[in-house]
Amino acid sequence: MRELKRIKPYLPWLLTILAVDGFCIFLLWMADIEALTALIGLIVLATLVFFIAICLLLMRKEKQKEKVLLRYLDDPSSAENFDSLYDLYGAEKEETLKQLFNSFQQKNDLIQQSMREQQDYEDYVETWAHEIKLPLSLLTMILDNDDGTIPPELFFKLDYIRNETQRYVSQILFYHRIKSKKKDYLFQDISLLGCVEEVLADYGPSLREKGFQLSYDPVALDVRVFTDPRALEFILRQLVSNSIKYAGALPVLSFLATREARGRENGVLLRISDNGQGVKECDLPYLFERGFSGDSGELRKKSTGMGLYLAKQLADDIHIQLEVDSKWEEGFTASLFIND
Repeated sequence: MRELKRIKPYLPWLLTILAVDGFCIFLLWMADIEALTALIGLIVLATLVFFIAICLLLMRKEKQKEKVLLRYLDDPSSAENFDSLYDLYGAEKEETLKQLFNSFQQKNDLIQQSMREQQDYEDYVETWAHEIKLPLSLLTMILDNDDGTIPPELFFKLDYIRNETQRYVSQILFYHRIKSKKKDYLFQDISLLGCVEEVLADYGPSLREKGFQLSYDPVALDVRVFTDPRALEFILRQLVSNSIKYAGALPVLSFLATREARGRENGVLLRISDNGQGVKECDLPYLFERGFSGDSGELRKKSTGMGLYLAKQLADDIHIQLEVDSKWEEGFTASLFIND
């Protein structure tokens, strides 16, 4: 079917040839019907062979044109590709081909310039994200070494600012990582308990200020998992931060780890649950979409919608199955299945 489409532009001429051939047969019939009767088989056979030969030649030519054109479109800056195109289409298309070449050259230059500007921007953002870590480290050192001279209310505010700033900086860096062609994940055999407790320690003041009750079994959580620790901590930070942000009265945050098998894969399933605001059922299918804030309360409407998006993208990158479940005003549960 595709081969026949190649000769579609020539169809009027091919039909004209058949019409002329039919007219000649008609003249022969008028002149000598007996001669036509004797030669009709040979005439029809010759017509078919001639017609098929012309169709095959046209299809071959169009296929060659398509091949040369695609090669040129793949690399319009190549002079060799342009010469091949010029030789195939002939001098009558010289001006058109030159305009095509100049247009592609300009578009290619704009694309290259845009790519350089995009790379410069990404490099700047990544450099800024690393530079901002220095004042964040100084703030962390001050808070960690506080001997009680900082008033509790001010301490909590500074700690909250530190955690939120660190979270947004991490979002920038991990967003750059998941969009980068080069992945620099470092998989290690780590303790899931240690990873969870490190995240909880960072959010300790915020959890205490909100009155959270933490529920987890250190023995059950003390399992080994093979993953990238920084990436896993980032995912846990997004989930804990959301639990704090959308906490209700008498908030509870629980962690439960069990060994499970999913099909042919064995691994550890970590469930992180809270009894906070939760998410409406209509919003659940879209929670992992970039920039989605949904209709589940005013706080969520004001959020950037990037935290869970990045968590999901990162989880997919390091082969962690991240799923969420929730009931409006009853709580939120995130499940992470980490393969062995």
